[in-house]
Amino acid sequence: RDVAVTGVQTCALPISSFSPRDPALSRPAPLDFLASRYSIDATVEQGKALRARTQVQIHTGPSPIRVLSFDAARSVDVTSATVDGKPAEVLARDSLRSQALRPDDNQTFLVVVDTPLAADTNHSIVFEHTGTVVREAGNGVYYVGARSNWYPHAGDHFAYCELTFHYPRKLTLVAPGDMSLDSTEGEVRTSRWTTPSPVRVASFNQIGRAHV
Repeated sequence: RDVAVTGVQTCALPISSFSPRDPALSRPAPLDFLASRYSIDATVEQGKALRARTQVQIHTGPSPIRVLSFDAARSVDVTSATVDGKPAEVLARDSLRSQALRPDDNQTFLVVVDTPLAADTNHSIVFEHTGTVVREAGNGVYYVGARSNWYPHAGDHFAYCELTFHYPRKLTLVAPGDMSLDSTEGEVRTSRWTTPSPVRVASFNQIGRAHV
């Protein structure tokens, strides 16, 4: 199904045709924007549902842009987006066309701003999203089914990541980077992980039983 977006439309995007002999294909096109940092604050509930807020720092390319393309797993519901603190429209692709173009478990969606973002400038995009991306392997052990795109993600480029997780205290969580926080309050455990260098994706590998 689509990346579900509350209260917004879906759109079927045209597929452009091109000749493989087109000279323009011999050189890479300039990027519309590049994501440099992801800051994610996620709550993993006992029922395996995940609620998260993802902040993405981007730098625009050589031309102004109004439409930004992101990917997320089909099991992720993007409920809202803001750009530099202002609400932005989120459009999901038509389901059948998307599935034909993307045979994997990911879905492309678009963020549209009212005023074009100027070329060569920095901006902050904040997403609110939910989804059932954690699966149970049995015997009290859990793992992340959507390892790469459990959060809105732009392209395959490397970026710094800071991940903060809130989850039941009886579980343990493994994520990339250095753990800078590990605390427990009541039945909730919180850990924070920061990558010392840019990574391609900010996956958390598994949620499993705490060691006793």
